[in-house]
Amino acid sequence: MLMAVAAWLVWRAGPAPRVRPALAWYGVQLVAIALWSWLFFAWLLSPYLARV
Repeated sequence: MLMAVAAWLVWRAGPAPRVRPALAWYGVQLVAIALWSWLFFAWLLSPYLARV
């Protein structure tokens, strides 16, 4: 929740040269975390990969 507030404050700061890349990296990080969680738990719960 605090990360969302921080991103909103950065976005609200206005058009600065470093705002757009910062928010882009934030989005990339969120996607990477979501994919990592999905891959980890899919691997953990898969009966085929559990034996590896």
